[in-house]
Amino acid sequence: MGWGEVLELKEENVMVRIIGYKCCCTTSSIYFILIGFILIFLTYPISSGLPSSKKTSVTPDSCALKSHPTEFIVKFHSKINCHIENGIVVTHFNRLDSLFRIYKVTHFKALFPNGLIHDKNARTKGYQRLNDLSNIYRFSLAKPRDLTKLLVSLQKIPTVVYAEPNYFYYSNTSSEIPSFIEPSVLKKIQLSPDLKVGENDSLVVIGIIHTGMAEASSAISDMIWRNAKEIPGNGIDDDGNGFIDDIRGWDFVSVDSIYAAKGEDAEPPDCDPSDYDGYGTLMAKIIKNVIGQALDNSNNNKIRLMPIRAGFKSRTQISLFKADDCAEAIYYAVEKHASIVQLSWGGPHFSHLLQDVISYADNSHCIIIAAAGNENSVEPHYPAAYPAVWAIAATDLDDKKAALSNYGTWITISAPGSQASRS
Repeated sequence: MGWGEVLELKEENVMVRIIGYKCCCTTSSIYFILIGFILIFLTYPISSGLPSSKKTSVTPDSCALKSHPTEFIVKFHSKINCHIENGIVVTHFNRLDSLFRIYKVTHFKALFPNGLIHDKNARTKGYQRLNDLSNIYRFSLAKPRDLTKLLVSLQKIPTVVYAEPNYFYYSNTSSEIPSFIEPSVLKKIQLSPDLKVGENDSLVVIGIIHTGMAEASSAISDMIWRNAKEIPGNGIDDDGNGFIDDIRGWDFVSVDSIYAAKGEDAEPPDCDPSDYDGYGTLMAKIIKNVIGQALDNSNNNKIRLMPIRAGFKSRTQISLFKADDCAEAIYYAVEKHASIVQLSWGGPHFSHLLQDVISYADNSHCIIIAAAGNENSVEPHYPAAYPAVWAIAATDLDDKKAALSNYGTWITISAPGSQASRS
């Protein structure tokens, strides 16, 4: 593959980049990269180009919950055998068990019972085990309390790799559906409607990890991914992936209803990734609209949108995403062979858990595309700022940094976002 010219711009003394793609690879590769560039439009809130009365801005300060008040994440160097005795989690590691009794740790879950990270340098010689995701657990307390001292104490135990809060992230998306992308934008990033997909080109599956997807929406029904290895409604895990009847993705949201808005679908996770918030369905509609304009509509049969629900509308009306739910969602998308995973959510919190599962995705040749955020800040915005993620910032039509877009050396690509569309 070859890349077009790279135009370097300086804004706030920090370098940003606009990268154009030139057609100097196979048709299949062109198509794969084109879909990636189409998703660039989704990672910036189009509302920045709308009248101020329609703008929405979600910042870290507006999110009351920084992390779940009763949950925390721990990764161990080796496998541990957890079970419950007298209502408390027991591991038979004395220091762990002592802390768990003091803090009344009552529940646990292995997030990836069969998960492996592979050696990135072993791609040409066969995958080799490098790290084991099956050693990552979510633990829960009986009631909320300050977790700071507990996490510090856990970090001092030799068998612990890391211990961290179960962070919350927030949505970066707009409430408007762009139905038309300005032709000058398509030209700027070298997208041409004349590009077609060959008959023998493989299916491109886009995993949309957001608030779910409305199956009844006729606008996207023909593009929704289906799990061909699962038999609907038989109550059996036909494909053996640990998820029963996951015909069209999975709902990973696992929060108590006290944190969710009225009418939301809180816990437990299930096989229905329906969208109670609306933003996940919105993202799917945007993808279809942009693809329909940027490529020949006959190419739609080569694209499938995989609905994966990891976000929910909170009582403060903010769409929130819990780190462990998001990590499990990414892992699921990779295991079900998504070519691209799109993440329009994020926040300021670095999570080792998300970094681990994104490394797994990267080593599985899955492209992760994430929003850079909209605080006009140089501070890293995660998951976009992880090295294996394509962090997408926004420019205006004059190739200058869009007003709200985050920026910095951690940005992978900048592309037209502000005033790039019409609703």
